[in-house]
Amino acid sequence: MTIWIGFNNPVLSQSNVQTAETVSQRIDRLERALADTQTALSASHKNSNHISKLSDDSLQVKLRGRLEQDWLWITGPDSLESDVGILEDGVFFRRARIQAVGSLNEFIDYSAEFEFANIESTVFQDVWMQLNYFGSLGKLRAGHLKVPFGLDNETSAKHLTFLERSAVHDAMQQEYDPGIMIWDTFGNQDFRYAVAYLRFDPGEDGTALGNGQHSFAARLSGTPRHSEDDRRLIHLGGAIRINDGSYDPVSGAEGFRFRARPEFRNTPRFVDTGFFEADNATFLGAEAAVVLDTLSLQYEFVSARTSDTVFPASSLIGNADFCGYYCQATYFLTGEHRPYSRSNGAFGRVVPLNPVHRLNSNGLNWGGALELKARYSNVDLNDGSISGGELENTSVGFNWYLTSTAKVMCDYLWSRRHAATTHDSHGFAMRLYVEF
Repeated sequence: MTIWIGFNNPVLSQSNVQTAETVSQRIDRLERALADTQTALSASHKNSNHISKLSDDSLQVKLRGRLEQDWLWITGPDSLESDVGILEDGVFFRRARIQAVGSLNEFIDYSAEFEFANIESTVFQDVWMQLNYFGSLGKLRAGHLKVPFGLDNETSAKHLTFLERSAVHDAMQQEYDPGIMIWDTFGNQDFRYAVAYLRFDPGEDGTALGNGQHSFAARLSGTPRHSEDDRRLIHLGGAIRINDGSYDPVSGAEGFRFRARPEFRNTPRFVDTGFFEADNATFLGAEAAVVLDTLSLQYEFVSARTSDTVFPASSLIGNADFCGYYCQATYFLTGEHRPYSRSNGAFGRVVPLNPVHRLNSNGLNWGGALELKARYSNVDLNDGSISGGELENTSVGFNWYLTSTAKVMCDYLWSRRHAATTHDSHGFAMRLYVEF
């Protein structure tokens, strides 16, 4: 290191030279000591590399959860209750979940989410590990997975517009099953594909034992048209799922059972085929949605065909067909829109433009986002001698999003059951939701 010392007189005195040399020597000595220290730290870091990785970004963990408490009032005629069961008012926790999510070494993601509400044992939800780089095929996920079928199903329960998914989902779809899935987005993330091999886990306890009961599911979805901010978009999608028949321990046969309740939790099933013998079932789904700024429209249709079906009344063997659909509309009075999640090919979290917040010592700013909503659904479980009934549901209500993680949801539901006779029920439910 060179020190330049300037004076008006170009000739330095002997004492000044000695001072300059002394300062230079001291600086050189400090630089050598600093270099030795850096070398020692580098060696120490190399020897304890496994510890430093755990404290860096190679291992990331986030803990989160949510609570959903429902208040329910429902009524119907005595003749309906004698057919389907008692209609009871009540209050209960719909969901109480704890989840840990994160990544390891940047190329492995994981999730462990468990349900603790209204259960006798722990229920598995999103419990999986994911390899983020699986060659040209995309991402590989294994564990307890959300089945890739349908817009309503792929939309997280955290972001549902109504208290429950439609009766079509209740009758024909399973939200989670153990399996292996390959998925990815393409076309500048405008489109998404997912292909999965699954086993059945109706109890959602993470276990699927026994021969057979295999399943294949695939979904392709995307937004062929959208604005840059996704406040205006068109979503289209289609899915297929093929299931082996489930084993019935009572009859010793393999088959299926389709049933659905009104679109409130903790109510009896209004339509039910009962168990019937069949070899396998093929489900086909079509989905579409449009977002026009504050207005959104959504539609899904699902059909199910069982093969080698034994019709109980006639003992004939053939195919049985069932179907269902729903359509819904939402409108934000406060200027927000339904956000779109490209990684899921579904809708995401609503973020209020003016969330409720504290105004120093002057109380609260009562803002938030206000969303109006309406939905109609129809599921038909009748085919030949299999008479499961037909269920129509009409819902109207509103959602008040206090913040992006807290909301109040209110649904009024008119349900009409067509079986031997036609009966109506009326219900109102409210949900208090908080996420942390």
